[in-house]
Amino acid sequence: GPYDTQGLNLDVIQNIIDPMRAASWNYLSLYKEENMNNFKDIYDHCAKKETGQPYQCPSMRSFEDLAATEYPQHFNNTYLQSGSSAGYTKEIFFTMGCDVSKWIFDAWGKNSVYVKRSTAAWYNQRWYPDDSMYGAFNETNLHMLGYAQWGNGAPTKLLFRVPSVTNIKRFGIWRFSRKGTQLKLPEFYARGQKWAYPKMNMTTFQAKEVLDALAEDSVEAYDFRRNLIHKGTTEYGTGGELFNGFGFEGDVSFIKENPFANFTLPYHHKYHKLSKWLDEGYMSGADLCPVVEKNYHDCTEEVEKYKQFWPTRCGEWMTLNLDPAFGIQCNNVRIWSQSHPWPKKNGNLLESIITEVMWEEVMKKGLLTCANPSYVQEPNGPFEVSCSYDKGGMFIKQKARDILFEGFTDPFVIKVMNAEFSMLKRGFQIVCNKQEEITYLYDCTPVMDPQCGEEGFSVIHETDGVLANMTRNTREWYLHEIDLGPVHGKIDSPVFATYLGQLWKDSGMNTNTSDPDNKDLNSRTVQSAIRGSMSAKPNFNTTENIIWQKERTCAKRYMGGPTSVYPNCTITMETGRNELDNLGRVTNYYGNSSIYITPSSSFMVDGNQISDGAYNNYFPFLWEGFRSYDLQYRSRASGLSYKGNSSLKLFVGDELLQFRVPNVEAFDGKKPTKIKWPKRYRFYDNTTAESEVMLLRYQISKEGWLEAAELAHDLEYDYYGMPYKTPIGMSSTRSQSGFSTTIGTPHHYGNAFWGGGEWVQFRGLEPNEVNHATRFDVEPLTGTVMRIAKRFQINIRVERGPLMDNIISSQERCVVPTRNFNPNGAGCFIYFPLLWYDDQRIYERAETKKFVEEYLTRPQEIMLNTSFSVTFAFFVVVMSTLGWLVQWKKWRTFKARIFLD
Repeated sequence: GPYDTQGLNLDVIQNIIDPMRAASWNYLSLYKEENMNNFKDIYDHCAKKETGQPYQCPSMRSFEDLAATEYPQHFNNTYLQSGSSAGYTKEIFFTMGCDVSKWIFDAWGKNSVYVKRSTAAWYNQRWYPDDSMYGAFNETNLHMLGYAQWGNGAPTKLLFRVPSVTNIKRFGIWRFSRKGTQLKLPEFYARGQKWAYPKMNMTTFQAKEVLDALAEDSVEAYDFRRNLIHKGTTEYGTGGELFNGFGFEGDVSFIKENPFANFTLPYHHKYHKLSKWLDEGYMSGADLCPVVEKNYHDCTEEVEKYKQFWPTRCGEWMTLNLDPAFGIQCNNVRIWSQSHPWPKKNGNLLESIITEVMWEEVMKKGLLTCANPSYVQEPNGPFEVSCSYDKGGMFIKQKARDILFEGFTDPFVIKVMNAEFSMLKRGFQIVCNKQEEITYLYDCTPVMDPQCGEEGFSVIHETDGVLANMTRNTREWYLHEIDLGPVHGKIDSPVFATYLGQLWKDSGMNTNTSDPDNKDLNSRTVQSAIRGSMSAKPNFNTTENIIWQKERTCAKRYMGGPTSVYPNCTITMETGRNELDNLGRVTNYYGNSSIYITPSSSFMVDGNQISDGAYNNYFPFLWEGFRSYDLQYRSRASGLSYKGNSSLKLFVGDELLQFRVPNVEAFDGKKPTKIKWPKRYRFYDNTTAESEVMLLRYQISKEGWLEAAELAHDLEYDYYGMPYKTPIGMSSTRSQSGFSTTIGTPHHYGNAFWGGGEWVQFRGLEPNEVNHATRFDVEPLTGTVMRIAKRFQINIRVERGPLMDNIISSQERCVVPTRNFNPNGAGCFIYFPLLWYDDQRIYERAETKKFVEEYLTRPQEIMLNTSFSVTFAFFVVVMSTLGWLVQWKKWRTFKARIFLD
């Protein structure tokens, strides 16, 4: 077409580059900021369209209108005025707009040596003499302007007399990041101003060194960042003045900011020199408040006096002197909540930036925490888009089935694991199998859902490709480790479930395996017991199932905890053959004869289990276990032991618990417990008992839980190394989970009823002893456990720290550092219920009836047999006596006759 061969006509060229034509009617002039922004938007649209990238998202819809509609019309108008529009179409004018924008921002803006040298010369003439880049800019190092902006704000101060990109309109050429980032003072220097420490800045070279250390993937850089976060948020007691009971020698606790921290790393460390810079401090002062206010006055002057287009949001720099309600908390007396002078170190400021970036950019906008994709676009938008906090992190919303049995992947866990792989240069990453776009960034870059979902994930190596593909229809999904082969070894699986894989069953279990003609016997498979789940597809044969079940069971990794806690799968239980008193007693559990709660506290495995199966027995009292005899036995109408033992030993190996469980009825005068069939479900039901068994009830008591908690008292340590006590109604399971978990009573009922204070931190709890106590009922004659209600709650001890700063509804209820929030430990912490379970077993109707017939009818049978025997014997005696008397009488008569004769 004409444009391809002739190029732009003279009128268009003049409208674009002639400063004398920078009038309001000219939408092509580069001397008008609005036009420059429009061309930048056209450039972004055209570049994405030509390269096949997404460009039609709502955030770039206006760009498409500019490129495809408005500016083709502006070019057309110019050609019409010059009378040379013949043969030009809308498509040609669209291409013309794209080409002009590419000339501005590529050929001229990015690649022109003249522009680069002019820019370098402009800054060299105005740069600050005390900075490392003074007079040193050239066409090869203009990227150092970015480091300078972050460290000392020089570029925007020289351009517009404002300290931050937040003070520049986020249009066109100044739109380079998400709104929530760019408009929240992203620079170190600007944050220092905002905190009223205007002397906090750094040279351009220092800024580069700091940002490179924050971005580097290495063990040394990780140590640098960990030291920065830990030291900046940790308070150490010195034995001086106490605050909230904290401050004794050796006390260590979380604090929101420690301005007296020592950030220095050891001398040999790679970042020792940089850590010394972190340790440099500044003091606040009344004289510094006007320095901050000067930013406001300079910005306002640029807007109002000099009519500059770009400066905006000048109110960011108003102090209490200018805005008593919402200004920066600095005046002649105080800075924020402290009185002048108050210290702050470079490390404190950097730590606060990292923490905010972590929460806002990584956790929330990375959708590791927020479930609402709109938060990525408008975190503080007109509709007050909120973060629901149910995607991951402290809370996650998942199907109960997945959390309990089938397994799920927390995207935050995968994020942390991938960061560690990158740091250690392992060369592989965990990637979701299904990459689903759920939102987009400001430039239409898609944001993918970090949830791997039902389709699972793969471990992909940068050169070796896929090392493992994990989906729910594979056996590896239900194991706690992923085998990546001999070169890469094993890694922990990100799949988590409390009882991973324990819903699987043999799908042929209901077939008649004794039938030799059963054709399905050799093709039985294993499937999930939950209909409709991904794992319901048959995929194991019987042999594979046995191998898998052994591997899963013998791993014995509680809550995905560490390996080698249990040496083998051996459980030793006494049969009572040599000593009947020991019937059902467990003496070895998964290869352990003793259970360690902490490295220095343990108990010997000794007690009976209550679990599914036929091994729930205690010592049988036999004939002495009857409550009454139909006939007296040894001059007694009842057995000597029908009340049972005053207590029994209970061992709950899965939860590292062992109790001396008291008999709560026979020795307290309560009405005896019984099993009675059929059940009476309503008051007006009037059914005749078919079978009834009198039982002895045993229930875990307060004293039992106190003994369990005492095993770990002052032997558990929080993340700051401070000892803490296990609360009443709980016992530690850290030794098998690998982190701060406890087992306790459901709904924290024991903690609530026995004087604990941890339960008050939660809403919605309904503690109830009847519904939440663990109890079991023993039949004394045989020692059989006929009814079980095994009820426990798994809790996670969550501590307030730099990652989880807000763990309770109001942080004012726990001002850190403190020892007064909870007497059981330092700092702020809660015992968050993960789940509670009610695992019940009862003798069913048929079993109970059979038990009654086989055992409990014996006294009646003996009474009937004895009565019959006595009656029969009496009859025989009587008849024998009568016969004897008759014979005797006959004999007497006979003798008398002989005598007379």
